[in-house]
Amino acid sequence: MKPTERRLFQSKGAVSIATAIIENAAMPKHKQRTQAEIAAELGVNIQSVREVVSRLRKRGRIPGSDRQTTNAASPAAGTRRPVTGGPTTSPLDLEEAIRRAELGDFSGISVLDAEQRRRGLSYLAQTAPPAVQVQAHKALEDMERSQGSVVGPPPPTTDPETITRLAILLDAAGAELAFAAMKEAFPKVAQ
Repeated sequence: MKPTERRLFQSKGAVSIATAIIENAAMPKHKQRTQAEIAAELGVNIQSVREVVSRLRKRGRIPGSDRQTTNAASPAAGTRRPVTGGPTTSPLDLEEAIRRAELGDFSGISVLDAEQRRRGLSYLAQTAPPAVQVQAHKALEDMERSQGSVVGPPPPTTDPETITRLAILLDAAGAELAFAAMKEAFPKVAQ
């Protein structure tokens, strides 16, 4: 930037990276500086400038680059393109959808069945960022619990295992309740 050009945001002392980037984005295209020029001007690493640019774009504080908005840069074959945003809907579409939902009109909307929801959650549990993976695992566990799937240890398979589990249960209940339960379960033996 030439010394005669006025900065959009006046500050006392050092200019932050974010401020310099926002100022640069507000300039006409032909006057904008490159990220390398901004890094050199501020005396910081170019990677720091790139990280701040990325954060500002995600927050919508600065527009995306031409490469991001025109799809000029296409990915190599066999690679996944990063997701930069979902499908956009116009405000009228959104208002219409809200109106229809308030009236209970769900025609034309397919509802996912349990298997489709399970597949979607399984996909998220394997491929999403860690925080989303945790939530997907919790949702899958809740689905299993609500469908009556057994949560906990499997049923005992041998007599000694059954005796051990019953002994733990009777011990937890206490002697009086254990004997009362025995009388209730086996009245002939208790007499």
